[in-house]
Amino acid sequence: MMNLSESISKHSKIKPNYPAIIYESTFISYLQLEKLVNHATYLIKSEKLSQGDLVGICLPDTIEHVIAFYALIRSGVAILPMDIRWPVEERKNIISAFSPKLLLMDDDLNYNLKKIIINKDWLKKIISSLNLDYNNETNTDGSSNLLLSLSTGTTGIPNGPMLTHSQMEARFITQKKSLYFGEDDIFLAATPFYFGAGRSFLMGMIHNGCTVVLMKKPYTAEELVNYIIKYSINVCLLVPTILRKLLKEKEIEKKLNNKLRLLLSTGSILHSNERKEVMEKICPCLLNYYGSTEGGGVSVLKWDDPLEKSESVGKTVYGTVLEIVDDQGISIGKNNIGRIRYKGPSVAQSFFIDSEKSSSYFKDGWFYPGDLGYYDSDGYLYLSGRSKDIIIRSGINIYPAEIENLLISHPMVNDVAVVPWPSKIRGEEIAAFIIPIDKKSFKKNDIIDYCSKKISRYKIPRDIFLLDEFPKNSVGKILKNKLTEQLKIIEE
Repeated sequence: MMNLSESISKHSKIKPNYPAIIYESTFISYLQLEKLVNHATYLIKSEKLSQGDLVGICLPDTIEHVIAFYALIRSGVAILPMDIRWPVEERKNIISAFSPKLLLMDDDLNYNLKKIIINKDWLKKIISSLNLDYNNETNTDGSSNLLLSLSTGTTGIPNGPMLTHSQMEARFITQKKSLYFGEDDIFLAATPFYFGAGRSFLMGMIHNGCTVVLMKKPYTAEELVNYIIKYSINVCLLVPTILRKLLKEKEIEKKLNNKLRLLLSTGSILHSNERKEVMEKICPCLLNYYGSTEGGGVSVLKWDDPLEKSESVGKTVYGTVLEIVDDQGISIGKNNIGRIRYKGPSVAQSFFIDSEKSSSYFKDGWFYPGDLGYYDSDGYLYLSGRSKDIIIRSGINIYPAEIENLLISHPMVNDVAVVPWPSKIRGEEIAAFIIPIDKKSFKKNDIIDYCSKKISRYKIPRDIFLLDEFPKNSVGKILKNKLTEQLKIIEE
């Protein structure tokens, strides 16, 4: 496919009246979606953009977002998604780092860039001109840049891979072959669009011609159950944090009663007892999915895999070649822990910026995610830890260095170390160990308030612990593992 928006054009001819997007009481067919995207593309092209120009998009998870997103795809530009939950200062940092030519947002703040306000008035403007015919041919091909999928580097500098149309389409093929996505599924978009898997699965469902039901966020477990019932949802992606909340719902088994054909979980591992309970009470066909922003799908643990393999992340998915290697890049045998690397048609080739960093992650066609793991004798992949410094909270990657860089700038902080805090609900929480300038006058709430103005809520430490000194090795490096050992697992 030359341009991923072509899938909408195809389905508008084959199944014109089939519902493509549902949001509350609004139903949009594939024919309507094609017309809406086509007109929105015309409006975006009127901004005199060139093919491959970077355009930022920061919107809530609404119909307008989907239309604008696919209009950008059809326009032939490269998309820079930004999290709607980011505070203004964080958005400005991203804009400054990547210098997009245009912004699509729903606020009226001044970012010193050309901006299109995307809201209900914008949608009404498009709907009023649906009968007009626009020629929106683009010169994109499979190798054209499509999407800059951001993550925050360990130094706090934003970075991410630039994915092409072909690489994303390869991910959709994997979803069909290894995750059993169909062509008439009703998919609930219950995770934020900014979340890599949530965006990829939404796009994959539209690529297949399915129905996508959008959901307002945040939501309660009860609201999620009601959505599944009301819209006859049969496929859903949820992070373990949400699944744990669902399991606490009264009579959850009776309410859902096998309504889901397929349930996917990603972001962190479900433990064996949790996996068993989810399959008994929520959906018998559970897929635990391991992947990355840079590489797409890596492996999947399926519902019919042996229960004793529950702590693994399953076997590699279609199209992915994975190896466990030593520090020299030499493949090692089974049951030996080493560095995970993989390659395939869905894997990015480099980060968008910072070639020096790219060279440590992308080598000779392989991507090294920084994870450690091993294969058992049956070919199941197990994760043993992460060589890169990441906290995974509710399926979201959080880099301690970003938080440390912020905290050290506070006048009451002398030194700081941020570490993962094991949590049964969220997988990991954030703990900040601080050596204060003056312990007597130090107030935790001042630090929390400081963070809330500078970074997203999900990056704010759950708690702060004061120390007189850090445990260090012989060369003065803080032993973060010693700090983590001081933390008890969070039960609630």
